[in-house]
This record gives sequence, C-alpha cells and structure tokens, in this order.
Amino acid sequence: MFRFVALVSIALMTAACKPVRETINEITNHGKLAGVANCIELSPQGLLSEEAVRGSCIAKFQTELPPWVAQSFDGRGGPSSLGKDKVFSGVITDSPDEYVITKFRVSVVTYASEGDEPDHASAVVEGWFEPGSQYVEFTSLPLDDLPKSWGEIDGMAGCDGEEKRDCWTWTIVGTWGLAL
Repeated sequence: MFRFVALVSIALMTAACKPVRETINEITNHGKLAGVANCIELSPQGLLSEEAVRGSCIAKFQTELPPWVAQSFDGRGGPSSLGKDKVFSGVITDSPDEYVITKFRVSVVTYASEGDEPDHASAVVEGWFEPGSQYVEFTSLPLDDLPKSWGEIDGMAGCDGEEKRDCWTWTIVGTWGLAL
C-alpha cells in the first residue's frame, strides 16, 4: 500500500510541477532541437496557434552558432525590392549536418565610384533550414541602415574579382540555430 501511495504522490508532483519541468528543459536543452520539442509539448494547448507556439519555442531555445557555420553556406543572392522596402533574396545550401539554422544575418556592401568608402547594410533572414537542404529560397527582412549608394544598386552588378567599383558583395555574418 505504501508503495502505491508513493508512486501516486510522485506522479502527481511531477504532473503538477510543470514550471519545474520547463526550467529543467531550459537549463539542459538550451540551443538544442530537443529543447524546442519539449517546449512545444509543455506549452498550453488551444490558447495560441501551433505556429505561434513553435515560433516562441524556437526563439527561446535558439543560440548563436560558431563562426565556421556561416562560412559553410553556399548560395546565390542579390538585392531586390519588396514593396517600398529593399531586401536581399536568393537561394542557399545549408551544409552543416549538426545544426538546424533558424536565422542568419546577411551583410551587403556596395562599392560606388573609385575612392569612395564602401557602404554597408545588413538584414536578418528567418526560416527553418534543415541539414543538407538544397537551394532553399530566402528573402530577408528589410535591410537596416540603407547606404547612400543603395539607390544606385539596381544598376550595379555583383563584384567579380579584385576590382571593387560600381558593384556589391554579400556575406553571411552570423547564424543562429539548434543542435541536433
């Protein structure tokens, strides 16, 4: 009888201690895909849409990834307009096998006439890029700190080689995600 009461008590305490389970999950699984899965499971059902719960859990558990992850991307892209906003869009291939990428920051540099200082802009791309994804399309949020030469960018080509004049380049400067 004592054993039965003890088991029932433990079961009730575990079920009633949802905040404790959430805290343990945050401590042990921060930066991990398992943390997001547990967070979704522990979230109240019916109050928010599945997409809102998923987004909230991803934001809570994602972490900035090592710099080499940004260097492992391959892709093509270019500046474009989305309504009145200037954005950066393209396709990427995600090669790190050990991470799901949840967002990355694109840095765009424009080089106007010779002798002018280059102009910089950046934007965040949010998404869900699974390991081994091939040619996933992306569009950034509107670019921050638009450079003065951005108005001329539609007539510029991507930089090719060492000469940097009347052209632009881009790179991924930061990545966030979840370890598998």
